[in-house]
Amino acid sequence: MNALGGWTPSYEVAAQLTQRARAGTLPDITVLPSQRREGEDFYSESDSQALKVPHDAMTKIGFLDGEGDRRFLAEYSADVAMQLALAWSAELGSAGLLGLVKYVIQRARAAGLAGTLSDGAALEINVARITKSGDDIEIEGLQITAREDEVAKFLVRALASHDVANTVLEKLNE
Repeated sequence: MNALGGWTPSYEVAAQLTQRARAGTLPDITVLPSQRREGEDFYSESDSQALKVPHDAMTKIGFLDGEGDRRFLAEYSADVAMQLALAWSAELGSAGLLGLVKYVIQRARAAGLAGTLSDGAALEINVARITKSGDDIEIEGLQITAREDEVAKFLVRALASHDVANTVLEKLNE
């Protein structure tokens, strides 16, 4: 069931990410709409609790859309128990990646405690890795599907160089 592939955020989401990255208003981890239906972007039902999940105090987490602009959809694929879409700035390095991975783990644990994610269920995580160089903004999308117990390893290996990945995985095991 574990898989790594490409993912492309909608034009509207990418435009908003680019605009906020240029303005310097993106948090360290940005919760993105994870579902698209009939040309509209929606957050998954589990995203409604996204900011209540325990996370490192140094890591700023926020939604792409303002509170009044968020729309939620409670539909899931038969194969995937939890969908997340997040944006992460590559400029944050290994500390930022560690924060992202810990946040995903905490979201999965919270869903498990709430009874919405069963043991061994698959998580689908869409990550928009943002690289900023002057006025140029590059958004690379990845889709990672993995079981809860393997999601950290897959995220780290997909988003980091070999050396950085090993460092982050060591810190996760501490």
